[in-house]
Amino acid sequence: MTNIACVFIVLAVMSCGLAPASAENLRIAVSTPALAKGHPFDPYAGGSIVSALYDGLTQISLNGEVTPALALSWSTNSNTEWVFKLRPGVVFHNGKSVSAKSVVDILNFVASPDARRFWVAQQLSTIKSARVIDASTLSITTHQPDPLLPRRMSIVRIADLDEWNRAGEAAYKEAPVGSGPYRVVSWGPNATDIRLAAFKQSWRKHKDITSIEMRVIPDGARRVQSLLSGEVDLSVNLDPDSIMDIEGAGLQVVTTPNPIVISIALRTIDAKDSPLVDAMVRRALNHAIDKNVIANQILQDLMQVASQGATPGAVGYDPEIAPYTYDPDKARKMLAEAGYPNGFDMTIGVWAGQVPGDTLIFQQVAQDLSRVGVRVKLRVLPFPDFSRRLQAGDWQGIDAFSLNWSSRIMNDAQPALESFSCHSVWTPFFCDAEVAQAIDSARYDMDPTARTQKLQRAMRLAVASAPSIFLINYADIVAMRRDINGYEVRSDGILFEKMSVGQSLDRRQ
Repeated sequence: MTNIACVFIVLAVMSCGLAPASAENLRIAVSTPALAKGHPFDPYAGGSIVSALYDGLTQISLNGEVTPALALSWSTNSNTEWVFKLRPGVVFHNGKSVSAKSVVDILNFVASPDARRFWVAQQLSTIKSARVIDASTLSITTHQPDPLLPRRMSIVRIADLDEWNRAGEAAYKEAPVGSGPYRVVSWGPNATDIRLAAFKQSWRKHKDITSIEMRVIPDGARRVQSLLSGEVDLSVNLDPDSIMDIEGAGLQVVTTPNPIVISIALRTIDAKDSPLVDAMVRRALNHAIDKNVIANQILQDLMQVASQGATPGAVGYDPEIAPYTYDPDKARKMLAEAGYPNGFDMTIGVWAGQVPGDTLIFQQVAQDLSRVGVRVKLRVLPFPDFSRRLQAGDWQGIDAFSLNWSSRIMNDAQPALESFSCHSVWTPFFCDAEVAQAIDSARYDMDPTARTQKLQRAMRLAVASAPSIFLINYADIVAMRRDINGYEVRSDGILFEKMSVGQSLDRRQ
């Protein structure tokens, strides 16, 4: 059978095997471009791309453990001083050695006024200074005790700061210099056709994959089709309703829990006349949503109903917290007691396409709320507008908006709790003084057990205060050819270097 005939049969009946993937080149379909390209300090640089280009001092495994990366070990000299010992023999893509000075230069830059506009600097605001002890050892001093520091070190991308200073920010992100297992070859127009090549001197040794092509295909159905036709070898961010077709074609589907809780944020700041200012109203909205319909029908049992703003495995997750029950009668009664027997009008701003199936989720939320008298208008916000509003706190005309609780980067509940509190790194949209005080009590506690208990208490208070409608614990859905092995993810992306290509035992002929 010819290859062309095989492609047509795959698309028509989805039953034909695909030719083996190249042992050298991995082709991936992704949903969004890397807006900041190879920028080491910008959160809108591509996640899996940046994790392939750079190393942090530490890394967070999918089960939430802090593990060595550039740093082999770390310890405390006091509550405000940490000492990190580096891995020997690591080099940047340009051949320069990665030394304690390389790391200290980055940390002191991030702590400087010049870097305050960067997201990474906001996350590392606890750092006062860093200094070199010897060629492979450095010390980090914090303003206050910071039990999160080893986790924070997973988001510091150790770039060649000399090259950053020489090239300038704009040119550097086009040709970034890190120490990761891959380096940039080209970005393509608007970062929509990204090509990476293996960096053979990386300490993270790769197996088979020596080059990677990332093709940006925003449409989910088109990403599936590109996989079925053999145009790509792996496709990410897939809708649950595509799984049957993919598995029917003899391809493998991997669902990986992601430390993200899909939610609708409820705005109370600069909204004194809004019904949402009343905690009883916010709790009523949580009781109004049938989350089991979302989890079981829309998401086809691939994701779980959320009980709180953290997922199992995250530090601070409390297994004793139960999800809000679906009880529309109770919701209507609570709304009446709060003074809204006839409901009210509410505009929800949504950034559609953030996660698979979210458009259907938002429609289900609006439908369920209408059943208890809350008349919802869904307003789609393009990402640039959404991002601007979030940063500036400009929610004029919008009562609530889609916003996820995310423990993805550090697998710790503190940043997520802060985002939905008076302590948000963005302009706060919600503030409960008791929750903020509980977060503060955990913030500087260096005892892991005591800190976890304090975070759990803060989470219980947050759930009772209901700064959001808690919906679903998210999971990543990825599909690939059956002859691809070793697929593994961690908090910041896919570990391409661990993937290999080999004959699958159950490949269809």
